[in-house]
Amino acid sequence: MKGSLTALVLALALTTPAAALPKKAPVKAVVAAPKTYFPPEPPAAPPQLHGIQYLYGSAEAAALTRQTWRMLADFVDEQVAGGTHKGVVLTPDSTLTNPHFLPCGDKPPAIVLDVDETAILNLGAEAALNAAGLGPARHGETLFLSGDDANGSFKDGRRQVIAARYCVLAMAGDQLVDFSDLFTTEPNGVAARRATVAYSGIADLWGNGWFVMPNPVYGSALQGGADEIFPKDKQWRDPGPPKPPEPAPAPEKPVTPKKAK
Repeated sequence: MKGSLTALVLALALTTPAAALPKKAPVKAVVAAPKTYFPPEPPAAPPQLHGIQYLYGSAEAAALTRQTWRMLADFVDEQVAGGTHKGVVLTPDSTLTNPHFLPCGDKPPAIVLDVDETAILNLGAEAALNAAGLGPARHGETLFLSGDDANGSFKDGRRQVIAARYCVLAMAGDQLVDFSDLFTTEPNGVAARRATVAYSGIADLWGNGWFVMPNPVYGSALQGGADEIFPKDKQWRDPGPPKPPEPAPAPEKPVTPKKAK
């Protein structure tokens, strides 16, 4: 982003920083027991990928991710260059139909990212923030974890802590709760969630401060059966292959009346 930001803030779903993980116990020597024959196990079934092909393997996901990052970078650069510094973190009294934003004042600009399988694809070791150019991650300064406050996995509290120190110009995530916990309470049902995103007071924020990354693997996006997603009068069911024609009925034999004696 052309070096325009003076701070980078990360809002993660991790639970414990890597430095705080317990050390492994020393390995103890074990005397081998006599060999026992065990029949070979059958080969394991291939893993069910459930959308992982798209997220981790497809060129389309790579293109969509790059497209979103480019939009985010351009948006932030415009905000910084124009001196706008308009925050995008909702105030505690906001609703999705009537949103308000925490003021920026003269706080330094920043962006908030959801990292796990969003800003970073967790291939291999997860201590990858520095390698991805998002470090150094300092817990409580640029790294905020689940459990840092009494809200558990809910993120509004952490976002408000961040917004008290920084002017949050943009946020990126793969779930609606990466932008506001109101998405867990206000929209009721699949159709209502979609309508809220598209037509409520926060509709103009998409691509304009709030940026969604692709994730077809898990989360609140994967909700709803056919009856919840498609109106009854719009549903169509495959009738299957055409049935063979019914055989023609056999012709009836004429009955010859018996002659009277």
